[in-house]
Amino acid sequence: MEAPPTPPSPPPPPPPPPPPPTPITSDLATLQAVKEELRQQHPDWYPDFRDTFGNQLTEKLLPAELAQLSASQLGLPASLVSSDPDRLRRELRALAFARSYLMAQAGDVEGLSQVSDDLAHFWNDRLEGKLIPLPPIDPNDPVPWVRAINQLHSRQTSGLDSKYGKQARYRSFVHAVKDWTDGRWRALRAAAKKVLNGQHGGADHAKARELIEGIDSAPNNAPRLWRKEKASDVAARLGTSSQQLFDHLKGKVGQELTQDIVSTSAGSGIWHGDFVWEIEPGAQAIHAYPISWHPTEREWITAGRFQVLKVDRVSAAGGVRVLVRQTGVFYD
Repeated sequence: MEAPPTPPSPPPPPPPPPPPPTPITSDLATLQAVKEELRQQHPDWYPDFRDTFGNQLTEKLLPAELAQLSASQLGLPASLVSSDPDRLRRELRALAFARSYLMAQAGDVEGLSQVSDDLAHFWNDRLEGKLIPLPPIDPNDPVPWVRAINQLHSRQTSGLDSKYGKQARYRSFVHAVKDWTDGRWRALRAAAKKVLNGQHGGADHAKARELIEGIDSAPNNAPRLWRKEKASDVAARLGTSSQQLFDHLKGKVGQELTQDIVSTSAGSGIWHGDFVWEIEPGAQAIHAYPISWHPTEREWITAGRFQVLKVDRVSAAGGVRVLVRQTGVFYD
């Protein structure tokens, strides 16, 4: 005689909801201490916050009992405030910065996003991606906006912005190109090196990733490109002297050189220097001109491996011109 079938086990109970975020302190002394701690440990963070958001988030981040404090209640000397009328507003902004940091440390992504989506991403970058997972990259169409921007011959990007503007990756890409063209290329290049080595790129991680993916996914449609720099800088990078640079590169004809992310121009007369790189048309590069802060430079951002095709002297003083062809980028 068979035993009756065992009844199915009841489904496991649903997991408990996550606990609500810990209330963020509005204690003045605590915020002042956090502000000072951040100033010492991360001196770049507050200037970045100030330059990104100005005063627009202060009232959203500070409760009324803090936002309405007087200078004396904040411990600011009257003589200081009288000589610097903006000092009170700057102090409140610094407290708002400290409070937003505490929100980020507590994982209050919803609260940060309610203040500003850009604020949530600001802290996500500085906390090494611990708040917001990076959106996945579609292997079949990893960076669709790069193909579109490479075809633009004007600075009218309204079509791109309306199509992709709500996507976090597109916003990171735009910020990356703007920052790169406005002089932050060293920091972004350093972050990109970390990303390529499997590390987190720090505050510029998302931007660096978009530069890498953008170059790697760009069509082979860049025009002839040039880059001018000092021959002495190139010689130091290649481990030779300025006097031996021409002969050193002559021996590299037919071989490949690697280049980190770098600026080039579609104009041969842009920038200055006695060393000229000339890149054959058809390289993979990001067309920065439509969103660059300096459109007259006609900039394209590229990287990868380049085969040396020809080396010429361009002056008796040691100037050199090198013709190269891009043979690959990051993941080829």
